[in-house]
Amino acid sequence: MEDTVKFISQLDLNKGKYYKKRYSINKIGNSTTTVGIPPAVIEKKAEEKGMTSDEFVKKYQLVAIYNGFDGVFYTFEERKYKKKTRKKINDSKESD
Repeated sequence: MEDTVKFISQLDLNKGKYYKKRYSINKIGNSTTTVGIPPAVIEKKAEEKGMTSDEFVKKYQLVAIYNGFDGVFYTFEERKYKKKTRKKINDSKESD
């Protein structure tokens, strides 16, 4: 994470090649918002790690870095926990 913060301080969008896309913000309830990430970003990161996009999404999480500068910087971190999955419960009763 420290490397990412160092990178942010060196980030200059006037130099080099970058992409810019606009996405709408969706509010869900009172405490959550969602923003789309371009599929090309996920595909590129997955390829760098030798994974499929689905494998990458399961193994990594998106991290938002903000508050010390104008805007938000997003990066990826490997999950430190397994994604919780819902287990289907069989409600049927067994007959004798």
